[in-house]
Amino acid sequence: MMLPCGMTPHHTTEVDSVILIFVQISLTVKASHYLH
Repeated sequence: MMLPCGMTPHHTTEVDSVILIFVQISLTVKASHYLH
C-alpha cells in the first residue's frame, strides 16, 4: 500500500494528507506512551 512519491503523482495530495494524519496520530500515541 505504501508507494513511492513518484509512482502516483495524481493522488499525492489526498494520500499524503491521510498518511500525514496517521503519522501524526502514531507520533502522538508514541509520545504519550514515552511520557507516561
